[in-house]
Amino acid sequence: MKSTRHFLEYIFFRLLLLLVQPIPLQMVVRIGNGLGNLV
Repeated sequence: MKSTRHFLEYIFFRLLLLLVQPIPLQMVVRIGNGLGNLV
C-alpha cells in the first residue's frame, strides 16, 4: 500500500510539473504542502 501511494504521488508530481510550468515553484510547493496536510 505504501509503494502504491508512492507511485501515485510520483505520477501526480510529474503531471503537476507538466501542467504548472508557468506557475512559480513556491506556489507549487505551497499547494503540495496543503494537499499533504489534507491527506
